[in-house]
Amino acid sequence: MNNIRYNERTGEFEPDGNGTGRQNRGNSDHSIVCLLGIIGIAIIIWIMYSQGVFENFIDNTKPKTHKEKVEILNLSGHIGEYPITMQLTIDGSMVEGSYYYNRGSSTLILSGTYDDGYITLHETTAQGRPTGNFRGRLSNKKFKGEFVNSKGEKYSFNISVR
Repeated sequence: MNNIRYNERTGEFEPDGNGTGRQNRGNSDHSIVCLLGIIGIAIIIWIMYSQGVFENFIDNTKPKTHKEKVEILNLSGHIGEYPITMQLTIDGSMVEGSYYYNRGSSTLILSGTYDDGYITLHETTAQGRPTGNFRGRLSNKKFKGEFVNSKGEKYSFNISVR
């Protein structure tokens, strides 16, 4: 874009420059700097993309692998001699859920990890107070292992998918 200046000799406005339609040197330098800046930003974005920085933002529709498959399990069984009902959601390596004792109790909240069939769960009340831990193995639609309550008392548990 040419700048316009006032020509005092003719009393008219006219394009600034040498009459060839070219921009003055200042605007040309500005255009080169802008172009170099855009090229620099494009190079930085390309490097970040090639290193996978944008993977979670760009390709979040990619199907999950079998370890990342979301699985919801409805289970029932016993902790020691006490019958319980449990629901777990396994999403990759993360596990969340809840359970209650069938003889009337409040629901307890579960969160933990899943790694190649082994599950570790931390149990809390709805208010967030820690009350126990589960450690066990999920295999053939059965979740078996050991439960330790907040008093340190240990119980075996055996829970099956309903």
